[in-house]
Amino acid sequence: MDAAGNPPEGMICHTAGFTDDGRFVIFDVWESAQHEKRFSDERLGPAMREVMGDNFEGSPPREYSYKLHNLVAPG
Repeated sequence: MDAAGNPPEGMICHTAGFTDDGRFVIFDVWESAQHEKRFSDERLGPAMREVMGDNFEGSPPREYSYKLHNLVAPG
């Protein structure tokens, strides 16, 4: 999806990695819920469908959202 080379509008930061128990977790910060939804609808969803095919509609990943109170990103 080339988020680094072609960052989606409204993305402030993106992180991803494996937990100690092997789950893959993604944590993103967006300027607004609308920016995240646009990215999901226009780039993420189509990319996942292309990779996963018929399995895409199976069990969707758990998503959590909240309004961010503070973000510190030192220089």
